[in-house]
Amino acid sequence: MVTRLTRNGRSWLKQKTTKTLAALFCLLLMFFSLLSTQATAARPITVTVNGRTLAMDVSPVIRDGRTLVPLRVISDALGAEVLWNASKRTVVAIKGDRVLHLAIGNTDILINGIREIIDVPPQIINGRTLVPLRVIGTSFRASVNWDTGTRTVSVISTESGSVQLPVTHQPQPVTLPPVPQRQRLSSGEVTARVMPAVVRIDTHRSQGSGFFVSPDGLVLTNAHVVRGSGQIVVVTHAGERFSATITKIANWHDLALLRVNAPSHIRFPFLSDNPTAGDIRQGEEVLAFGTPLGLTATVTRGIISAWRETDVTFGAWTNNNIRVLQHDAAIAPGNSGGPLVNLYGEWVGVNTLVRVDWAGFGFAVPAERYHALLRQGTYSLRCDFDSYRTENWHWDREIERANQLIREFNATPSTQVVAGIRLLSEGISVMQALRRIAAAYQPLSPEVQDLHRLYLIWLDAWITDITFLRNGLINPVVWSRGTADMLAYNRLHAWDAYITAQNTLSVQFR
Repeated sequence: MVTRLTRNGRSWLKQKTTKTLAALFCLLLMFFSLLSTQATAARPITVTVNGRTLAMDVSPVIRDGRTLVPLRVISDALGAEVLWNASKRTVVAIKGDRVLHLAIGNTDILINGIREIIDVPPQIINGRTLVPLRVIGTSFRASVNWDTGTRTVSVISTESGSVQLPVTHQPQPVTLPPVPQRQRLSSGEVTARVMPAVVRIDTHRSQGSGFFVSPDGLVLTNAHVVRGSGQIVVVTHAGERFSATITKIANWHDLALLRVNAPSHIRFPFLSDNPTAGDIRQGEEVLAFGTPLGLTATVTRGIISAWRETDVTFGAWTNNNIRVLQHDAAIAPGNSGGPLVNLYGEWVGVNTLVRVDWAGFGFAVPAERYHALLRQGTYSLRCDFDSYRTENWHWDREIERANQLIREFNATPSTQVVAGIRLLSEGISVMQALRRIAAAYQPLSPEVQDLHRLYLIWLDAWITDITFLRNGLINPVVWSRGTADMLAYNRLHAWDAYITAQNTLSVQFR
């Protein structure tokens, strides 16, 4: 059967054909546009400074619609100086009268001390710090333009000091997923997150606190909690008990890192530090965790009162003032080594001491000192000797107390026998208490063990000498000049042997 087309039918067919061709043409345009877009997206991002293409070992990236560029290479080209603080993960860039301060992962930046907020935080990619384009323009008074067609970042500075760097092939751009933002938590939420990582530390000398800083069993605590301990036991929040050993120690910062002796398959809850803890603000709320006075799993709340320069060793090391966090969260003996945590669940410090003459205030070693500890070598003879010297300095305070009592005895008239007996008896009590404390100290290396043994021999000789003198006052019948001279000789000989051994050991570390 043949269908004949009318005039109107031919018109309809013509219109239908025209629409079909138009649709095909549109599809072709969309196809070629897509190819062009993909080709453009695959094209490397180029950065030019004052018309010269920069050589970069890390390409710019696109994140959340913002282009991030390497800070150092552009700063160098503009004649700016860049300072990187690895422990705080902060960057300071200086050019003329312009100073930029930023922290990795933080959207707050400071330009000449004025706070600004950027959309996407700085980040580290392949060891390089990348920042949004806006930061470059605002910080260095430069004109920054982005050409979508050529995928070129153009930085133009009219100020002096800019230099030109060689041209090189640009690596392929990388588009990364957004970085999750830090979330402020309630005190209860922080406690629930932190408490499982906090531990009690038991030794034969003391009890303190600590917390896991890695899932494989690294525990951070104070040096004074664990030094001189022959056996260290870590008790987890769940009640599990593990022996531990010191892997690193910094006595002058009062920090120590322990390795828990647990099966390799066990994973522990751990805390991350705040990368910008060095910039924690006065008045910021914090929580202190630990085992004060034996009260396990205790948390208290306060604020950062100040940054303060102090010596956490009370004088054991000369010129040892370090910057510490002063806060008013209630802490007591047993809190030592426990974490001080902000309301993001990040630890910012390690509680170390309470000043009895500053009622209501405690101090914490900031996280930046932990990163310095990580760069140290493992526990060695030098570490053992330094630990012993630190503790010995505190023993010397008690020896000075005893010496003062003996000086008062020597200044007492011979007719005041009762007063003389009282002063000598008090001096003997001080020395006997010191002897018990010193005897409990257990060095780990044979060399320091020998030195410590000589120290105890000297203490025994001194106590025996003074006791004989006191007993002679109580009962003159037992007094003998020959015995007194022999005991004095034994005391001096023991002291000479101790000092000689100490000097012999000290010369190894000069």
